[in-house]
Amino acid sequence: MGFLQSLDLWLLLFLNRRIECGLLDAVMPWISRPVNWIPFLALLGAALLLWGRPPAALAPPFGAGLRLWARDSRLVLLSMLLAVGASDIAANAVKHSVRRQRPCRDPDVMEQIVQRAEVHGNRSFPSSHAANSAALATVAGLAYPPLAVPGAIFSALVGASRVYNGVHYPFDVAAGWLVGMMAGAGVWALVGKKLSVREVVAYARRFRRGDRDPSAPPRQGVWEPFGFRSLDGWGVEGWLSRGGRQVAVLCHGLHNGTSSMGVPAEAFSARGFSVLLVPFRGHSGHPLPRTTGGPDEAMDLSGALMALLDSGIGGGDILIYGSSMGAAVAVKTACLLSTGPLMGVIAHGCYTGFFDSARSKLGAWRTAVLRALMPRPARRSLDAFRPGDYLAQASPGIPFVFVCGSRDTVTPPDMSRRLASAAPLGSAVILGGSGHPKWGDPSRENRLQFEKALDQALGLIREPVPGRMLFVDEDGAVRDVPRLTPDAAGAGKGGR
Repeated sequence: MGFLQSLDLWLLLFLNRRIECGLLDAVMPWISRPVNWIPFLALLGAALLLWGRPPAALAPPFGAGLRLWARDSRLVLLSMLLAVGASDIAANAVKHSVRRQRPCRDPDVMEQIVQRAEVHGNRSFPSSHAANSAALATVAGLAYPPLAVPGAIFSALVGASRVYNGVHYPFDVAAGWLVGMMAGAGVWALVGKKLSVREVVAYARRFRRGDRDPSAPPRQGVWEPFGFRSLDGWGVEGWLSRGGRQVAVLCHGLHNGTSSMGVPAEAFSARGFSVLLVPFRGHSGHPLPRTTGGPDEAMDLSGALMALLDSGIGGGDILIYGSSMGAAVAVKTACLLSTGPLMGVIAHGCYTGFFDSARSKLGAWRTAVLRALMPRPARRSLDAFRPGDYLAQASPGIPFVFVCGSRDTVTPPDMSRRLASAAPLGSAVILGGSGHPKWGDPSRENRLQFEKALDQALGLIREPVPGRMLFVDEDGAVRDVPRLTPDAAGAGKGGR
């Protein structure tokens, strides 16, 4: 008998015989019997099933409690069930491969121990009880860290009971714990991240109910109301900050309204522009409660541009800056506007197709869920909305600059390259190390990098160089990269 086997047997005899007492003789067989845990586990499962994701209005104001509050408990329950199933299958597969006898069935050992629990089968390594309890505890601890210690105690008691009852060796239990922890961690990594529908629900919600907060401009600058009518007749209230003769028209993204555009507004104001903030449908300042994700928002932007033209501002003095969804709206509008060339378009984080972008960010499975949750008219409209298709109709005199972060997982750089190559006067600026623009949380943006990129983009607007691509690193240093190759067909296909 080897050293490890001798140690395993010594530990078994110590835990099974040396520490025996009446209390443990009563408690340990009870702990080891799965049927005794059913009421507690059923109560836990019911609580997780009913809790779901509670209303945000009841959430703690800050800290770890807020993150735990936002956790979808039904997802946690699903993870627990999958983890226990995976650990049980894995433990039994190893058990039938190793074929180690239980101590209570081994003729050389059974006379030395006391068997205190009934067992089925004669396979001992690893312990399924230990594996399943560890899988359950691991998911609980990862999902809700305050449950990590109680979960570990629960799993430890289950494993210790198997040894005290004489039906498993200590190493069987240790191996079971390892199998269970691996199964729990693996399932949580898959389900908790890859299959989470939290972002999906947030996306879909924008198409069913809008942002009903009062319309407000950013805190920076002096703003005055600017009313106009969308091309389909809706009265919209934008915001205008007067500065120079040239006007930068700012278009916000899907998840944030005009009040989030303070950083771009301040940057354009500092460069001598007047700034107009255009609210889109489904957001504050617009009477329509639901967004369309880009297609119909072009009517809002067109109405704002017509109002500027009617006020005496020439098209050559109007520059459009769009962020995320607003970038796609800017591209469509600039290409279809028949009043003459604009000064140009800066499209920051523009998608080639909404669902192409969703797949890049959410993956295929969650994108399918998103499609199912969205209203059918919005889904059909977005299926047909490809900003790149409009570039072939753009006036040859309008320069387009597509800006994108090198780490953008929503609209990857390849999308900007394809769009830029499809525009008659198209160029691109890549922000090294940057992600998708999130002006609703400006602390996540590198302002030095953005302002340097904006200067480069304005230079390409004033003196277009078709096919040029610039790279701006996190310190604001600029360098040229190989020129773009025209690929208009690729842009129209959404970068597939």
